Amino acid sequence: MSTFKRALCASLAGLILVPVISSALTADEVKAQIEVLLAQIAQLQAKIAAAGGSTEVAPPAGGNVICSISRFPLKRGDSGGDVEALQLFLKSQGYFSVDITGFFGPITENGLIQFQLKVGIISQAADGGVFGARTFQYVISTYCTRPPPPSNQCLTPPPQPVLTCTGTWEKNNDPKGCHVGWTCVSAVDTTVTPINKPPIISSVVGPTTVDINKSNTWRVSGSDPEGNVVNFSVVWGDEGSSLSQLLNISREGTPYSSAVSYSHAYSSTGKFTIVVFAKDASGADTTATLSVQVNDPDLTNIGIGGSSCKLNSKTYPDGEVTASPACAASSSSSCTSYPFLQCMGGTWVAIPSIGSGYLTGDVNSCVINGTVYGNGQSYTLPPGPNLFDSAYPSGGNGKTCRDFPNENICALLTGSSSVTLTCQNGMWSSDSQYGYVPYGTGSLCVSANGIVFTNGQRAYSGANQFQTEHLYMCREGRWFTTDIYGNVIVLLATPPTVTGVYYPPQDINITP
Repeated sequence: MSTFKRALCASLAGLILVPVISSALTADEVKAQIEVLLAQIAQLQAKIAAAGGSTEVAPPAGGNVICSISRFPLKRGDSGGDVEALQLFLKSQGYFSVDITGFFGPITENGLIQFQLKVGIISQAADGGVFGARTFQYVISTYCTRPPPPSNQCLTPPPQPVLTCTGTWEKNNDPKGCHVGWTCVSAVDTTVTPINKPPIISSVVGPTTVDINKSNTWRVSGSDPEGNVVNFSVVWGDEGSSLSQLLNISREGTPYSSAVSYSHAYSSTGKFTIVVFAKDASGADTTATLSVQVNDPDLTNIGIGGSSCKLNSKTYPDGEVTASPACAASSSSSCTSYPFLQCMGGTWVAIPSIGSGYLTGDVNSCVINGTVYGNGQSYTLPPGPNLFDSAYPSGGNGKTCRDFPNENICALLTGSSSVTLTCQNGMWSSDSQYGYVPYGTGSLCVSANGIVFTNGQRAYSGANQFQTEHLYMCREGRWFTTDIYGNVIVLLATPPTVTGVYYPPQDINITP
């Protein structure tokens, strides 16, 4: 209720009470007081009109005026702003037609009863007339709507949960930034555990080509990123069936140690891979590898052909000779006897001297015991026993090799005197009627005891060819040891002493 209106109502109430409290006044005194009150009322009404005010209370923003009632019950005899709001509400509903006074009298009571009957709050008039809980709930739920909060206004934030959080409770905000909930965030362990890095192998240094049964030494070096001690273990690659277990399971060959020098001798030829393991104190390991070729300078399979060879990444054509790298700093007997390598048909062969191996002279040259003779040069054969050359090798009914001039299977015949051979356009010819060189023979081998063999012929030493001690073959004008199948084994530095021609079993095919 406005100030002006309250003052007006108070004046009217005082006017009504005058006869009661002033019953001893004279009529003139009462009249005088009434005139004073009426003058005050006129002044108040003038002020209200001048201020543009109204005698009615405007409904609150966002809802019906009844929504501003702050208490109940309201009944006859009550007064104040809540009664004023009730009267305005009843008037808006057509149940109160007089001026708003803010005083709950019989007119307000009767209007309230009519409203309660109309909406079904009561069923008979005797039950109504009081603005109680049921009426309050009805008008609030029917006529009052609460507008949503402004877009920039948040609801009351929820309290922090009482549940135990192992970390800390952190607020959850919606897209508007309003606090709408809580989340338990576990404590984060900020301790950083360093990751152990494996050691590093800097180098594996040692020979890559070695001789069989000869001890060699390799050196390794490495470091650990964390500065710890590094231990090494070596797998040589010739461990046999246990090799895969050493590499894949135990990851250890020789016992781990801090030594940096390791020695080993290979007992078989071939290509092997050395694997070096490096391990730190935490068990992290790493590996490095080195390939090693193991050769036997006294036992080298030779293939005669036109293939090239490689040595230390350099390619050598067939027949080329080079110093053996393995003998550069070695005085072993093998290096003394075979200090050179020659490419023979794609395979490196140890040879005793330059010119003693595979021969690559011009087409008009001839060869005896590995020595090349140019066109027109001569070679003198000393007198020799030539015990085996009087008969055809297969026993041809007493026929001699002279009866088969076009077959390259006969030894050269010599008599009791020396015979001179001359190289003519790549072929040896004899100046003796007793000597004969089979057709197309430009390469000969002469044994230490003077027996002559042509290319592809085989010889033996021993009691007989069935009780042999050694087998030999004349090939490309050089002497080789061989097995019973004709596989060339090793090049001989000097001619052997032989017993006779070796004839292989008939079911074995030997191709010179």
